[in-house]
Amino acid sequence: MHFQNLEEHYHELLEFLEANHYSPSYIQKFKTVIRNSLKDPKRKRWESYRGIYLEYTKSFHSEQYLRHMRTVIGALEQFDFYGKYPNGRRRHSLLGRGSYHLLNHEYQELIDFYWKTEKEREKKLTTIHSEAMNAASFLYAMQKKGFESLDAVTEEAVLSFFLSDEDELIKSCSYKKNIRAVFKAGIAWKERECQKVLYFLPLLREKRKNIQYLTKEEVQKIRDTIDNPLSGLSQRDRAIGMLLLHTGLRSCDIAALKMDSINWTTEKLWIIQQKTEIPLELPLMPIVGNAIYDYVTTDVYVLRMSLST
Repeated sequence: MHFQNLEEHYHELLEFLEANHYSPSYIQKFKTVIRNSLKDPKRKRWESYRGIYLEYTKSFHSEQYLRHMRTVIGALEQFDFYGKYPNGRRRHSLLGRGSYHLLNHEYQELIDFYWKTEKEREKKLTTIHSEAMNAASFLYAMQKKGFESLDAVTEEAVLSFFLSDEDELIKSCSYKKNIRAVFKAGIAWKERECQKVLYFLPLLREKRKNIQYLTKEEVQKIRDTIDNPLSGLSQRDRAIGMLLLHTGLRSCDIAALKMDSINWTTEKLWIIQQKTEIPLELPLMPIVGNAIYDYVTTDVYVLRMSLST
């Protein structure tokens, strides 16, 4: 990239800023960027004004300082390429939205590879977009910490993205899943590097709030049916109904219940969930415990007696 036009006409821009009473500090930022851009030996390697800005991001600067630099460098681009002067309203086009445009070449290449492969697999575009955005934010955070390549990223850096210094969760489980999707696809691009980052991702459990699907009237009708001796329900079905209504256990977990799943002394239910293989302990409410007791002391007893004879 050459700066011949800027070098020949930058004084006109500075005169415009002074004539329109821009603040001295604002004008000084323009002078600093212009001087550094014209004298920096790296300028021949820059392909755009975006490259100039990215040089500033490689040093430790506050977000406010970088925001000012984006404004100044974006205004320089508009003046150099299009002859447009700042007007206080014109938005620069130096960077697009999101962190992708701030990434170095390797990190952008990973995001590009993910977009290409997932589009070919016909994944929903909105899903691709959200996963790519989260992964770009993650990669930009690694880049700001000084890790310019995937091979350089450490486990400590990855964990710090998800957990605070007090080990409090600052990124959600779904956020991690989006990042994982990008790196999982990236295994076909750079297997060793992407696999390493996948190993560093923390194990997070997704938290979901229970949703009250049944109204109070519907719950009461179910209770009335379970309690009604003329409803035709067996003791087994009554016990199952109570478990479903009051514990929210999955049907497969109820079917897998054994006698040693219940501690009658401590009034606890303890199971290994069939779907997740995660242990779960629940309080055994008296109304549920009574229904189970009626079942095992009547239906089960009668069944055993019939089999023994």
